[in-house]
Amino acid sequence: MNIEQVFRGLSEQIMVDFEQITSQIKHNPAKGHIRETLIVESFLRKYLPNVIGIAVRGEVVSLDGQVSPECDIILYESRGCPPFIKKTDYCVFPVELVYGIIEVKSKLDKRGLEDGFKKITKLKRMPKRAFMSESFVLTPRWYGQTWEYFPMAGFLFAYDSIDLKTIQLSLDAFQKGLPLAERVDSVWVLKKGMVVNREKSEPGIYAVPSDTTRLSTAVSRNPLLSMVALLQRHFQMPLPRRFDMTKYLEHVNLGDFIN
Repeated sequence: MNIEQVFRGLSEQIMVDFEQITSQIKHNPAKGHIRETLIVESFLRKYLPNVIGIAVRGEVVSLDGQVSPECDIILYESRGCPPFIKKTDYCVFPVELVYGIIEVKSKLDKRGLEDGFKKITKLKRMPKRAFMSESFVLTPRWYGQTWEYFPMAGFLFAYDSIDLKTIQLSLDAFQKGLPLAERVDSVWVLKKGMVVNREKSEPGIYAVPSDTTRLSTAVSRNPLLSMVALLQRHFQMPLPRRFDMTKYLEHVNLGDFIN
């Protein structure tokens, strides 16, 4: 089996489906929902590790009362507590369960890039605090530092876009001086290629940046193959901390106790 041909065929089929369906729809929100559903159903659900749940459209909340903007695709810890709200067309998750988000665009331009950057940065800054006390905690290393929980990743996916090098240079300008953990991690464009993190001194690309990588642009006929490989590698890490829902209930009246 030629895996490169498999994913190239999948890319072509996703694009054909997207263009056929959205050409019949004039209402922009409906187009957005269809493009998000297409990429989830045709791709992510088949190829991400089973421990990763996938939700189309939703919000993220944190212990300090923050509420995120609406997210296109939320990647969450499926072994832990279920989302606070789960309906067929919308979900609300505690930030502790969210492993990553993907913002989806029909055609990624500078305005869409800046909007995606602002949303991802805001989400990544939401604090993760509601965890159980553990006698042993894994401390994996991402973004050039160690963590006691799984930090949120943020990606952009588009069917088409402006020039990829322009996307990379714009991201570099937007993110200059930002901590690695608050940046847009990678960008994949179905018709053009990708902007990902490449090792400075040796071959190797990654879904998220580190202190030894830099953003790099690659023109590709098959960006889905790299997307699968990089996301699979990133999301196969074990969950370092267990979510504790009771932390969200500390100021909720659960009842009047009788002594």
